[in-house]
Amino acid sequence: MVQRVIFRFPLVVAILGFISSNGQVLIGPTVGGGVSWVSFHDPVSRQFYKQTPVPTFTLGMALSFQVRKNFYMHSSLLYSRKGENLSSNTSPDLAQKEVYHYIDAPIIFTHEFKIKFGRNKIIKWYAGLGPNISYWLNGRGTVITSGMKEDLLPTLHYKIAFQQTPDNPDPSKVYVADANRMQLGLNLATGWVFEPAGLQKIYITVRYEIGHTYLSKSGVENLTGINDYHGDMQARPMGLRITAAYVIDLKTADRKKGKSTSTITKKRKR
Repeated sequence: MVQRVIFRFPLVVAILGFISSNGQVLIGPTVGGGVSWVSFHDPVSRQFYKQTPVPTFTLGMALSFQVRKNFYMHSSLLYSRKGENLSSNTSPDLAQKEVYHYIDAPIIFTHEFKIKFGRNKIIKWYAGLGPNISYWLNGRGTVITSGMKEDLLPTLHYKIAFQQTPDNPDPSKVYVADANRMQLGLNLATGWVFEPAGLQKIYITVRYEIGHTYLSKSGVENLTGINDYHGDMQARPMGLRITAAYVIDLKTADRKKGKSTSTITKKRKR
């Protein structure tokens, strides 16, 4: 059910764009990178953990349409890599890193501005905000603790399982029973518009992603066989991303068709 909502949402946006917009309808590939981290709810966790941002990337399709003059709605359907990289001042041997895989559908409502340089040079830029809808596909991680080092145990490599811990747990899995796989957030964005060839556009966007939904309702991450540590999943994903989208105007063919028809009509009248 959740997967259907995520995958159909950009399609609904596209249909609304065709129906309601009299301006440009732009679509094309987008790719980007950035960094990701988490924001803990518990003040104790915020003091306990040190964080190193995790390199991320996104890949997918971008859709934009003109709502009215200088106002656009930008949406995308993206595969996104996120994560967290944790250590601690109070427990120097602790090291935990998790990488998450998501389907993201960011929606950003923007206002476009123009800056003139001289007579003919114009730079376009935009700013806006909007919701971020995400679906958590899966994840994996590594962890080492002081107790594991004392017992001469190697770093544990594991996959995240979205279920209650079974009676016979798999030592290569970490169980998250109350995971919020459907997540919401807020996007703050700014960027630049380049038009190198007529109606084709390149959007360079800097997007700050603020998570609203916790990774887990209960906040518990059961690390199988580890007694001196458990992960805090009552945390919100955060991120800073830079993306580039190359889009073309889907209404170009209609405009050319209208011009061609009018030309033929004039020739016939002559």
